[in-house]
Amino acid sequence: MQSGMTSLSFDGPPNEGWLVVTVDVDFAERAYWSADSHEGIIRLRLKPQTPGHVLPVLRDFLQACQPEMLKKALVILTESKFRLRRKQAPGA
Repeated sequence: MQSGMTSLSFDGPPNEGWLVVTVDVDFAERAYWSADSHEGIIRLRLKPQTPGHVLPVLRDFLQACQPEMLKKALVILTESKFRLRRKQAPGA
């Protein structure tokens, strides 16, 4: 399914230190690699995607991690683990 989105804009809360939390893999990848600023992205890979299942997993993860770990990162979160990706600085 094509969303028709051609550009991303983080003019709202993400520029104020908020994390973006999404279940959409395409959006997470595009937002992470976008030139626009974001404080960090958490991509949820959880089944089922119901509040009763998602919220406890997300809450436990956020309570267990240091906020600095999430800055400018893409986190892929499942029920049992997480992966963290950071962009390489130019020339690194």
